[in-house]
Amino acid sequence: MSFAVSFAEAIGAGAVFIGAHSQDYSGYPDCRKELLSAFSKVIKTGTKSGVQGREIKVYAPLLSKGKSEIIKLGIKLGVPFALTWSCYKGGSKPCGRCDSCRFRSMGFAKTGIPDPAKKAALEIDYHAR
Repeated sequence: MSFAVSFAEAIGAGAVFIGAHSQDYSGYPDCRKELLSAFSKVIKTGTKSGVQGREIKVYAPLLSKGKSEIIKLGIKLGVPFALTWSCYKGGSKPCGRCDSCRFRSMGFAKTGIPDPAKKAALEIDYHAR
């Protein structure tokens, strides 16, 4: 978020958006309202924009949504889910085992829609052979 705020300040933007949601806070405490509130105070007191009264707001529109709600919203907005994954391990494909991969998988299962990232990962494995 500090990089996003720094960039926002440099280009004169008034807001940054973070895709955090509350289910992730089990292992990542930066996905909580308390952190976002504290970070907003840092922006007000620790940036030139904030001190000069040009507030940069932090928005977390997904914070209170579950994974399946986020997936349904993404589908409605045309998100190319085959090009995304939520893996904490990094790399060219999702690991399928970390918390983030499992939460995403459960979210897709709850919507009744297969996760396109899984298909894309299988295709990567096939073409790598």
